Amino acid sequence: MSPKSDKFAQRIQDIQKFVAAKVTQDPVYPTVAQELTKISHALKASKLNLHIYSRSLTLAQALKNSLDCAEPRPDAFQLNLLPFPEHLRPLNSHPLASLALNLMGQQTRYSLSASDTVTIGRRPGNTIQLPDRYDRTSGNHAEIRSQPNLTSSTWQICDLNSHNGTFVNGQKIQDCQILEVGDRVTLGYPSASEKAPELTFEGSVPVQLEEFQQQLEIADVLCLVISSTQSLSSEEQRLIEIASQAPLARCFVVMDIPRTGSEWQAENLGNAATIASWLKGQRLDQSVELVSLSLGLFDPNRQAGTMLDPGAQPDLVQFCQTLNDLVANNKAEEQIIRRSTMQLLRQIARIEQVLGVQETVTTRAISATEKELSSSGQSELKEQIRKAVKKANEEREKFFRQVKIDLNQSRNDLLDKHRRNSILNKIQEFAASLTPVVTKQGSHTYLQLVSPGASGGREVNSAMTHLCRSELIQWGHEEWRKIGTSYAEGGYNAMLRRIYTALNIVPSLKLNDVLAQPIRDMQIDRHLDASVIEFDDKTAYQQVSLTGYLFKSTRSQVTGIMSMVTMVATIFGISFSKGNNNSGGGAAPYALLLGILLPIVVIFLIYSYHQEKDLKLRDEGEKLRDKISGNYQELAKGFVDRLKQAFDLRLDSEAQRLREATELVNEQLNTHAADLDKEQVQARTRLAEQKVRQTELRKERAELEKLKLV
Repeated sequence: MSPKSDKFAQRIQDIQKFVAAKVTQDPVYPTVAQELTKISHALKASKLNLHIYSRSLTLAQALKNSLDCAEPRPDAFQLNLLPFPEHLRPLNSHPLASLALNLMGQQTRYSLSASDTVTIGRRPGNTIQLPDRYDRTSGNHAEIRSQPNLTSSTWQICDLNSHNGTFVNGQKIQDCQILEVGDRVTLGYPSASEKAPELTFEGSVPVQLEEFQQQLEIADVLCLVISSTQSLSSEEQRLIEIASQAPLARCFVVMDIPRTGSEWQAENLGNAATIASWLKGQRLDQSVELVSLSLGLFDPNRQAGTMLDPGAQPDLVQFCQTLNDLVANNKAEEQIIRRSTMQLLRQIARIEQVLGVQETVTTRAISATEKELSSSGQSELKEQIRKAVKKANEEREKFFRQVKIDLNQSRNDLLDKHRRNSILNKIQEFAASLTPVVTKQGSHTYLQLVSPGASGGREVNSAMTHLCRSELIQWGHEEWRKIGTSYAEGGYNAMLRRIYTALNIVPSLKLNDVLAQPIRDMQIDRHLDASVIEFDDKTAYQQVSLTGYLFKSTRSQVTGIMSMVTMVATIFGISFSKGNNNSGGGAAPYALLLGILLPIVVIFLIYSYHQEKDLKLRDEGEKLRDKISGNYQELAKGFVDRLKQAFDLRLDSEAQRLREATELVNEQLNTHAADLDKEQVQARTRLAEQKVRQTELRKERAELEKLKLV
């Protein structure tokens, strides 16, 4: 090779070394390495590529045979028979994009095609099936597809109603979101972790040329072989138009014109004129040359040993001379270097595109990581957690302390006999309304209390028990309602809302259910269902008969009666001396006075008897009322204390539940903070790696720029 070719070959080797060091970084690099090897081999071969196309394989082979047999033979050319291209499209109709999956430090790339949908999840059948250890990822989590009716380079990711959501650059998406180059997609969590994988969208990748364009890229001379008996088809015209725009050394339309003997068949020249006119009309006559040859003599189906007609040689010799002129004066080397340069520049463009994508991905990743570090507020989170838990504990302790004070006050008011609405006063009033009744049971007499309109028996106990139960049930329900909605600044439910608000400093975390549940109802009746002792509402009663009372009272008051008689006699001058008695004169007045006073005394005693009887009945009834009132007041106090104790136990239980729930939330928040600490360490490590990678990419870009200038 000439020094110029050697220098170009060295340039290719330098770029090959550049690519070889990065062949594992991107799927494009191995392809580029293969293309560079082909360019290097073609440069060493130092031959021009002559591509022959024809709709007739016989005509294409005939042209090749004619060039192989011609004198002077065009040895500087590599003759290639190629099939006529079926479809002539400038670019691949299925654009591609690249998606990088990062799993525990290992990176895997996936190609995205507009014609396919990529599904992601842990279930089998997904395009990208994730390991089961990523348990924050759903079975069918998300999908990536090209968005319809937009440019081929637009892609979007859609969440498939996953349990934990899909995040792009740390932000949770709703339904679908357009992806941009460098976007970081995490599944199940805002940032990558051991349970949440990360994918990086690397954007569109270089698309492959159609086969015909690839052939044109390495062609130096193109020959389209046609028959003079047929007009140019639209596909052949399209091929000529595309070829005329390619950097070829020459482009020929070779027309096969049959001849017999030494005379040309003039009627076959008509199509040649038509084609020449079309080339001129399309302004292709300067870049495309029409050549007429008689290729029938080189038909591969011709019988062996047949002599070639010497009359065909001048046109073939002239055509071969035209080809040989292309390689004279180092023109071949210049064409090979020009063709190789274009191929090399295309590969460099692919490398630049890869570097551009990597630089964009790295820059966006650095920006996202820096934003993640600056917006996490990790330095303040632990202090916020400490203050939130402290406030929650203070709210809880303050509430239960105040509730017990309020409950004690309500209990004291309920048992204050001087308060009109207290249960003790109501029991006393009810007892005061009871009437004492003397009853006989066999030979015994009893004093018994009865309710107004009742006949005795157990009605008093039943009424007293009903009074106590109804009053206490009403008080218990009212107190429990106040505990839930009134006491201590809005009750239990308001206290729960304050605690929930204080602890809800990380909205993405679900707090303990206890903090969202209102206080449960309390069965007041159950605490009053204990058996009640029926107090005795009667007492033994002994009442003196009127006769006995008169006898006893008369005997005890004889002296008094006699004194009264004497006093009356003195007043009226009556003497009770013996003389008078003997004569009988003094007995009559005495008997008269005694007869007058005795009925009066008896009447008085009967009246006194009834008064004393009523007084005794009243006194005994009052004692019995006080006794039964006291008994039921003591019973009510016991029930109140039992309810108060049940309230205290229930409140202590609720306080313990809230304490445990707060401790669980505290652990949850601290675990989250620890995870954030870990994520921040990982983010800082990732940021350092990203900046190192950014520096490496800049060096690679600078190195590539130097290689381009060589």
